Amino acid sequence: MHSFKGLAHIGLYSGDVEETINFYTSNFDFQVVNERTIEKPDHQWVKVAMLALNGMTLEVIEHSDKSLHKTGNGGCVDHVAIEVENLPEIVTAIRAKGHQFRTEEPVVNMEMLGGARYIYLSGPSGESIELFELLSRNVH
Repeated sequence: MHSFKGLAHIGLYSGDVEETINFYTSNFDFQVVNERTIEKPDHQWVKVAMLALNGMTLEVIEHSDKSLHKTGNGGCVDHVAIEVENLPEIVTAIRAKGHQFRTEEPVVNMEMLGGARYIYLSGPSGESIELFELLSRNVH
């Protein structure tokens, strides 16, 4: 018998693994759980880091062949959503570090999951990051 258990991780292409690690650890409290370099033929390599936050895992991938950076394996991830509490306080803290958001204020959507607010910013490799707060704790 088999079962599907849920999301294992999100693969995120990066132009610079160390920069991406620093961004996610210093802004969102992710922890590095594994980091390695995989040697490939013809002096190529892939750097991989696994970052974890409360059951959410990002696999950050940097190829020596930078032409693979934006294309990956033929697919893309639209955004990475990080659930938060007290979104206004988090937005203020991240702005204080010099990061800009795509909008001045979070969007409030009462039709989504009983009410939610969210705001987007870009990560160091251009990835879209959504900071997402449920307004009703009865959902989720």
